[in-house]
Amino acid sequence: MRSTATVDERVRDEERRRPPEQPEDRLRILGVNASAGNQAIGRMIARFSDRKIRGGMKVKYADNRAEAIEYLKKESEANDIDWDDDISAGAKDTMIDIACKWQFDDESPAGLNAATTMLLTEKREKKRKDDQDARRKAMAEPTSDYSRLRARVNDPIIVAALDWMRDIYIGGERGKVNRTVGDAYPDHEIARAVARWKQQKAWVDANLTIVKNPHGYEVGEKDEHVGDTLDTRGPQGNLIAFWDGVKINIHLDLED
Repeated sequence: MRSTATVDERVRDEERRRPPEQPEDRLRILGVNASAGNQAIGRMIARFSDRKIRGGMKVKYADNRAEAIEYLKKESEANDIDWDDDISAGAKDTMIDIACKWQFDDESPAGLNAATTMLLTEKREKKRKDDQDARRKAMAEPTSDYSRLRARVNDPIIVAALDWMRDIYIGGERGKVNRTVGDAYPDHEIARAVARWKQQKAWVDANLTIVKNPHGYEVGEKDEHVGDTLDTRGPQGNLIAFWDGVKINIHLDLED
């Protein structure tokens, strides 16, 4: 005998027989690692709303600010962030707003993933500033490399270059760093400063820990082009040293 059930009734019956979806299944769909450390967050993510947007993409978002705060606090804990003390009030409000949004464009991110990205960016920025503050405090100590070296030199060109080097070190730049002192100097003053700077090498390398290998060059013809830019330069001298392994080159312009 043919079933007299309607199509809608058969579909509902099929849905009832299907095993219930598990949070971990939705995590896999969301691309979230369902490890022990993430399962609690994953179960919470799974209950949030999502909405399809252009191109079939989905944005998962919080339905209200309370849910957004709960989610962000869990994410903070999982990433060793103190939500109360490490994140500014303004940044918190922005993250909560993002977590509650589903509409987005290139300049207006939305959803839980975007809020998490901002949270992790805030963590990196806080660490960067904390590290800078620690280096600034260390360099101000009378026993620091900067203070001890500064006490040995009184040439105004070296002092200007040394202050530049200290500030670059505190800022945390890596790679090869080049700067130009704002003033220009006569040839003989640059030559004298370079000679005095190079005389520090034996003492610096033996007695300092951050600063190493002070050396330099008197004024000479250089490639007039500055890297891949349209800027040009004239003859220059150089005072150079390595600060915590970073080569810092201070250019000294020749006075016209």
